[in-house]
Amino acid sequence: MFASLVLTAILAGAAFVRADPTPTAPGPGNVFTSGGECSVEWEADKTGVWTAMNIELMAGNNEQMQFLETVGTVDATTTTSYTYTCPDVSPNAQIYFYQFTSPFSKNPYWTGRFVIADASGATVAPTATEVFGSTTVLWGSGSVVGLAASSPPAYGESVSGASSSSASPSASPSASFSTSSSAPTSSAVDTSSSSAPTPSATSSSTVSSPTAVSSSASSSAPPSSSPSGMSTSTTSTSTVTPTASQTAGVGAASNGALGALKVNGHVLSAAIGLGVAALTFSVAL
Repeated sequence: MFASLVLTAILAGAAFVRADPTPTAPGPGNVFTSGGECSVEWEADKTGVWTAMNIELMAGNNEQMQFLETVGTVDATTTTSYTYTCPDVSPNAQIYFYQFTSPFSKNPYWTGRFVIADASGATVAPTATEVFGSTTVLWGSGSVVGLAASSPPAYGESVSGASSSSASPSASPSASFSTSSSAPTSSAVDTSSSSAPTPSATSSSTVSSPTAVSSSASSSAPPSSSPSGMSTSTTSTSTVTPTASQTAGVGAASNGALGALKVNGHVLSAAIGLGVAALTFSVAL
């Protein structure tokens, strides 16, 4: 009974620790219209860390994600949704998704892929595919019409000043990370893959490279790790030369030992002499 209670407490504690904002929408099958209302939803962060969460519109494949623009910044500890006016994008395909980042966390999170149609509601098929196992993933390079390529906001740079439960991936969006990942999907069964063409740099910025896969419409795990370089270390040695005082001390100790041996020799000789005298006296009696 006690063991069960302890296990329950441990699991509850683990769930609390990992309670970063979890994306819940949009995902595959959701269609929004340029000029209309776009929405994004998540489960609130319970750690108290994500008080500033950047919501970033993304495109590209799962290995070379493209940053298009930051659509809003919210307090993800007190809010669970955000709406804004959908931008005019090209192409109007199911290739877009959102990335969540925060200056107080090193873990990015993603929604699933969705469509932004043109003002008339027209859409096109994704412009690229890649195969992972037996699943075909649909994706494409995208852009916001009239918006020049820019860099995504940095994240994790203030993590030392916040209480975060994350692992320790790099704080730079273009860096690699240290824990496993699930990337955005392009359909209800889509997953990420191991390789694909690099998206055009003229329409966006490449920001991160997750490689693990997921069959869910949204993702709440950080990107996967990259091999880290082996660390090397050297061992230094030093020679200690005795000082004059130390040498003198050693000499004094040696002389003291010799003196003690001489005294012990005299005592032994006296003891032998007394023993002989006692024996002679006994015989005489």
